[in-house]
Amino acid sequence: MTVLAATDFSDASKNATRLASNEARRRGDKLVLLHCLESAVDDSPWRHLSEMSRDPKSKLWKSARTHLQRVYEDAVPARERPDHVELRVIPEYADDGIRKVLQEGGIDLVVVGATGSGRVANFFLGSTAEDIARISPSPVLVVPDNAPSGPFERIVAPVDFTECSTHSLKRAVELARRDDALLTIVHGYLLPVTGTTYLPSQIPPETIQEFEEQRRQRMADFVDGFDLEGVDWDTVLDVGSPHNVIVDTADEQDADLIAMGTHGRRGMRRFFLGSNAVKVLRRMPCSVMTVRTPDSDKPSD
Repeated sequence: MTVLAATDFSDASKNATRLASNEARRRGDKLVLLHCLESAVDDSPWRHLSEMSRDPKSKLWKSARTHLQRVYEDAVPARERPDHVELRVIPEYADDGIRKVLQEGGIDLVVVGATGSGRVANFFLGSTAEDIARISPSPVLVVPDNAPSGPFERIVAPVDFTECSTHSLKRAVELARRDDALLTIVHGYLLPVTGTTYLPSQIPPETIQEFEEQRRQRMADFVDGFDLEGVDWDTVLDVGSPHNVIVDTADEQDADLIAMGTHGRRGMRRFFLGSNAVKVLRRMPCSVMTVRTPDSDKPSD
C-alpha cells in the first residue's frame, strides 16, 4: 500500500512530510510525495506555463521536482525514510491533484499540513485539508506545524456509537497497539431537553442521573465489541458539545492524535460545514486523522 503526502513547501506541510515518511516506514509502505503546480493551471497570464509544466522535460517541471527533492531531504533524516519513495509534480490545484492520485487506487493514508486557504475561502469552503478530508475514501491525517513526527504516544478516539465511529475506533486501536500508545475513548453528549425554554439547570437530578447511566452503559456495550487486548486504554464521558469535549480531552491528555470518523459529503452539502470533524479540524489541538465511513469505493466528484 501507499502513503500519500501532499506538500506546498510551507512549514506545516514540511512537518506533515516528515510524519508521513515515518508512517510509511513503520507500515512498510511506499511514500508518494506530491506537489501540485497550482500557478500552472491559472488563467491567461500563466497559460503558457500550464503547457510547459505538463512536459516533464520543461524547466518549470524540472525546477519544481528538484525543489521537491531538496525539501524532502531537508525535512526527513535518512533514518526516517521508507525504502520506496516516489516524487510527483503535477499541474493541478491541490484538491484536484490529490483526487487524481486517489483515483489511481492503492492509497492507504493521505497526509497533509494544516494550512488554510485564506479567510474568505476558509469561511465558505474550508482549507485544502478539510476539502481532502471530504473527498478521500482513505483516512486523512492533518498535521499542524508543531506536531511530533515520531510514534504516537496518546491517542484520543471520539465515538458516538454509530457505524462511523466504529470504523474510526478500529483504526485508533490499531495505531495504539502498533505504537504502544495510551488510547482514550471519548464521548461528549448534551443533556436532554423537553422544550425550547427548558434549561439544563431545570432538569430534575434523577433525569440527569438516569440519562448519564444510559450513556455509560452504551459506552460499555460499544467498547465491548472491540478487541482491546494489549492496548492501554480508558474512557471519558462528559457533558457538552461533542467537538468541545473532544478538543478539551485532547488538551488535558496532551494527545498527539485525534482519530475520528466522518461521513463523505456530496453536492451542496459540501459547502455548509457543521460536522464535529470539521469543527475539530478548525481548532487543531494536535494531529487529526479523519476516517471516512466506507459508503463509497471512489472519491466523490
